[in-house]
Amino acid sequence: MLTICETLADHATATRDTDVLTEYARQSLKRAISAKYFSPNETTSVVTLDPRVEQEIMNSVKQTEQGAYLTLEPEKTKNIINSVQEEVTKLENLGKNPIVITSPIVRMYFKKLTEDYFGDLVVVSYNEIESNVELQSVGMVTG
Repeated sequence: MLTICETLADHATATRDTDVLTEYARQSLKRAISAKYFSPNETTSVVTLDPRVEQEIMNSVKQTEQGAYLTLEPEKTKNIINSVQEEVTKLENLGKNPIVITSPIVRMYFKKLTEDYFGDLVVVSYNEIESNVELQSVGMVTG
């Protein structure tokens, strides 16, 4: 297993974007992330993102020299946030810790989109989860 420093060194030649490098580092921490959020021998209830929402997020990413940012329309952002609220409430009512699972490329943008509304929402990409973790999707964030 590569160390975080080795992972960053390997990818720093391709990008200087700290957000992208953070995602690579998180992937190398797969075991620790899985241990923190997913209990062994237990199925964890999670929420996923509608593939259309993931695509809309990716289509709204604008790259600049200062980094990347989202350009989602306010109404679309509102719809996504409302859907997240519904799904978070559903999980909390079941006594579960709300966890959202996304594709790796969308994770950081979705986290940034939701952090002002749900500061402690756990957002994890599929690449950060050990293969032996059992997940059950109990909801989907729509837009």
